[in-house]
Amino acid sequence: MSNHRENIRFEEKEILISFSDLTGYNKLSQALEDKETFALLSGYYGIVSNEVEKAGGILVKFIGDAAMIAFPAEKTDEGIKTLRALKQKVDAYFVEQDIKQCRLMVKAHYGTAVSTIINGRVDFFGKNINAAAALKTNGFAVTPQVFRKLSPAVRKFFKKQTPPVTYIPVEEKQS
Repeated sequence: MSNHRENIRFEEKEILISFSDLTGYNKLSQALEDKETFALLSGYYGIVSNEVEKAGGILVKFIGDAAMIAFPAEKTDEGIKTLRALKQKVDAYFVEQDIKQCRLMVKAHYGTAVSTIINGRVDFFGKNINAAAALKTNGFAVTPQVFRKLSPAVRKFFKKQTPPVTYIPVEEKQS
């Protein structure tokens, strides 16, 4: 291991981690001019950034149409409520743009992760980050680990889906 890696500081923390991306984005981006794609994503990025920041979350990074978002453990309820609102706002944004194929897919998991600063920005690593990224969904899903951390008031927005066990909004059809 190089000296550079030995000097990196990190800490383990419990977080709500979310990955989101847009359905139909690849096909859409191929049909648009690059400037149009940039303008469309700029609006989308603004919605995500504003909502996450207002709720005390961390927008870790954007990668094309995907976003990695984290909330501290004590903000799990607020994080889930924000992610639900974010899905509605982003979906409405694409409807307003007359783009029918793009809808926000949200996956959320809760667990311990390693947090560090890379190039001046916070980032997270570990098994629980990968678990969130690999979660399957047709729109919005949370793992049992998230569900167990939620207050009864927020739990009522979800129903169990199996197998594997995930929780989806009560208004969403099971797959």
